[in-house]
Amino acid sequence: MDIKFKGKRVDNGEWAEGFYWIEETRNANKHHIYTFEKKGSTDLIRITGNFEVDPATVEIVTPMYKAAEDMYEALWALVDAINEAHISSSIINDALTLTRQALAKAEGSK
Repeated sequence: MDIKFKGKRVDNGEWAEGFYWIEETRNANKHHIYTFEKKGSTDLIRITGNFEVDPATVEIVTPMYKAAEDMYEALWALVDAINEAHISSSIINDALTLTRQALAKAEGSK
């Protein structure tokens, strides 16, 4: 299973996803996410970025986590649609489709 991390960059607040590394210094530790790409069918990788991140935002990311996150977002879309006065069947169908896709991803990552 590919285990990665994500964290919000300190320079612009955007999310970075990849390897997590803590740089220990005398004054303070710096937290980094290294982004990468795989090279062909081998286990070799090429680092494509190094971003300092806020340690309070660092989370582990796995395929199962992403599937659960997708499902959570889909369910909230459904709740929002139900709470509105104008519920259309297409909104509910879209939310259900997203939920099914998230569940399929979760099943595939077992």
